[in-house]
Amino acid sequence: MSQIVIDCTPALYTTNGVGRVTDALLNSMLKHNLGNEFLLYSRSLQKKLKPYANCKNLRLRFPKLFEGFIDKCKLIEKMAPKADLFHATNHYMPLKDAHRAVVTVHDLIFLKQPENHLKGIHAEMAAKAPKFIQKARHIITCSEYTKKDLCNILNNQEKKITVIPWGMNAELFTPPTNLQQTQISLTEKLGIKTPYFLGVSCSVGRKNTPMLLNAYKELLKHNPENDLVLVWDAPDNIREKYKHPKIHFSGKVNDELLRDLYGCATATIYPSLYEGFGLPVLESMSCGTPIICSDVTSLPEVGQDVAIYINPLDQKTLIKALEDFENHNISVQDLKQKGKDLAAEFTWEKCACETQKVYGGV
Repeated sequence: MSQIVIDCTPALYTTNGVGRVTDALLNSMLKHNLGNEFLLYSRSLQKKLKPYANCKNLRLRFPKLFEGFIDKCKLIEKMAPKADLFHATNHYMPLKDAHRAVVTVHDLIFLKQPENHLKGIHAEMAAKAPKFIQKARHIITCSEYTKKDLCNILNNQEKKITVIPWGMNAELFTPPTNLQQTQISLTEKLGIKTPYFLGVSCSVGRKNTPMLLNAYKELLKHNPENDLVLVWDAPDNIREKYKHPKIHFSGKVNDELLRDLYGCATATIYPSLYEGFGLPVLESMSCGTPIICSDVTSLPEVGQDVAIYINPLDQKTLIKALEDFENHNISVQDLKQKGKDLAAEFTWEKCACETQKVYGGV
């Protein structure tokens, strides 16, 4: 039995993608354990890791600025002196010896396309992660696209990298059992009526949401059948610029409400400029909703031949895709079934088992 220390600090913050992925991966590894003992490390002054069955928590009550001290004094290693391996789940962790670690690299956006609203986080990641990644015993990443980046940008050898796609919560993200009742519920909760196009994971940066808003603004000239719903707590200037009765900003929603929004949408729009993976593609498909997404970075790996692709730098391609749905030129039922079948191939069980195989092989 190998003793593995897993950095669960990201799982303290499950409102973001890496946090959700870390939590889902750990839950699945515990359910499908291949003979390992897991110790869960987390670092937070205030937040406490939720309990996971039969796992010991190694908590350090330090703020982030103490990571240099944790590293220098080997605090994590001293908390787990018998550990065979450490798993850094978010690009690095404060270990004195990175060679004892497997590291998950979700993307290299902090080196390729750092964003202004994440300037501090991306700068810190750029300062710490590359050296750790290069010294780590093995690298896990979620897409062939990021694997290429790791080889081309950080000069890692291909044999040191294993691609393990993320899974998707198929138990949660399912089509509505009662479509009419779900539509009524959305109207009561959010004031939204169907039909509508849905935008998720929005921002003015790499998520490219202004391009979607501008494309829909062109559509408004022809009185479209579909409204536009954005799952976004948009800044005031965006709300004011795109103020219109057919454009709705839902603000943040929980997973159950997000599932319902997917399930009642005509199509989900995801015009992102850069993704290490792209969970919304699978979530939408799993809910039986067609996906329109960018044809760049990792997204074609996830959407394969089922997604409808656009050029995220060419607004006309998105307008054309929206018009095709408006004019009923899309074989929606065919896309719905193909999407559900494809999404079902991406499971957390598969991800958990493949991750543990890496543990045993390094």
